[in-house]
Amino acid sequence: MPATTNPSSGGGLVVIHVALFRIATKSMAEAYSILGYKVHHGRDDVFNNPWPQIEAAAEATWPSVPGARPRAPFTRADWDRLWGSEFDIVTDMASPFVRQLIVAYPDAKVVVVQRDFDSWWPSFTSELLDSLFTHAGRLLTFVAWHAANIRSGAAIRKVHLGFFGARSLDDIPSGAGEAYKQYYANVHALVPPERRLEYKMGDGWGPLCKFWARYRMWIYRD
Repeated sequence: MPATTNPSSGGGLVVIHVALFRIATKSMAEAYSILGYKVHHGRDDVFNNPWPQIEAAAEATWPSVPGARPRAPFTRADWDRLWGSEFDIVTDMASPFVRQLIVAYPDAKVVVVQRDFDSWWPSFTSELLDSLFTHAGRLLTFVAWHAANIRSGAAIRKVHLGFFGARSLDDIPSGAGEAYKQYYANVHALVPPERRLEYKMGDGWGPLCKFWARYRMWIYRD
């Protein structure tokens, strides 16, 4: 089932998904879709992601990121225009912005999925950073921008540099572990336990269905 076929509630994000790239975001997007939510996953349609708006969100969230243009912090209305008016849940592309989204959508449920940093980091590096910051990656995104007006490279580079508080790729590894730890610590500090589900891959449907009282016998597979 495509992840975006369900109708959206239209009232903003109803779930904030806390899990960085390479932490089962595609699998979780499919699960949310089966539960009836309208879900955005970035790799479903890479070229039609709202790259200019994602770049603007990165600049607003991390004003000191290289190449950032001056912007006011994003408001609820800005997040609605980016995702909230069309989707119930955004998995991978929204993951670096969860702190801002939790504040913008105080009634949204929060699902937290975490991997051990030492197992996650090599996957994230090889699949995300290496493909973006190499000469080949820069050339590909340059061509996409100038030939098709797709700002994917500039947007996602600003997201990663901003998230890790880095000025360049070389700066990222030294602070990556602390940034990862702080990412989850911020969520735990902001979101009370009754609004938050700590989900582990392999837990099955039970915790998800119970969390939203969306129990359906035909999908309960525990």
